[in-house]
Order: sequence, then structure tokens, then C-alpha cells
Amino acid sequence: MISFLETSILIRYLTRDEPHKADRCEELFKEADKGRITLYLTPLVIAETVWVLSRTYRFSKEEIVDGLRRVLNTPHIVCEDVDLIVTALETFRSKPISFVDAYHATVLPAQGITGFYSYDTDFDHLSGIVRREP
Repeated sequence: MISFLETSILIRYLTRDEPHKADRCEELFKEADKGRITLYLTPLVIAETVWVLSRTYRFSKEEIVDGLRRVLNTPHIVCEDVDLIVTALETFRSKPISFVDAYHATVLPAQGITGFYSYDTDFDHLSGIVRREP
């Protein structure tokens, strides 16, 4: 059985702001680790989790990336384009850029798109991206 893993589960697990829920989330991940269930999440869940952890909980980039990598490395937790997501997380960690911008700067070149129209100068910190303004 495959079940969708929504953002609130990741938030409870990573913040432990509600310990009884965090414990249940940890048990859920242990079930996935043992192969008893498969959990599926999307890049949008990752983006929303990054946003909530950084804005609401004031987690550092290190804490966010380390926590999400731990989740993504759990057997039987499936995320589409996981290799690109991990690369985007590492770009987010190492550059002065938002996760969404890091995601676009990772995913689009993988599709052959390296030109960006944007007023966002954060893209100027990345090699291989040509930012233009209209």
C-alpha cells in the first residue's frame, strides 16, 4: 500500500513541537524503514516544509536540509525526482538563495533550460544560469 505523506507529518516529526504526534510520526517512518508501508511525497511537500521550518520555526538551513535528507533517505519513502530534490537542498544550503529558486535552478537545467527571465538577483550566485531581465 502506498500512502501520501503530507507536510504536517514532516513538520511534527522534524520540530517535535507536539511530542506525542512526533512519536507517532517516528513510528510511521519506522514502518516505512522496515518495508511494511510505502510513503509518497511530492516536491511541493518539500517546498512547503522548507518554508514552514524556516519562517515559522526559524530553523537554520543546516537543520532543514539535514532533517529532510534523513526523511528522504528512509527506505520506502518515495519522492519524485529525489536526486534533483537533494541537489536543490544542497544548493539551498550552500548559497544565499531560497529553496524554490534552488529547485528551479536544479530542475530546469536538467531539462535543458538555462536561461531565466527574472528580477531576482539570487540566481546570479549560481553557475550555469543566465539571468536576464525583460
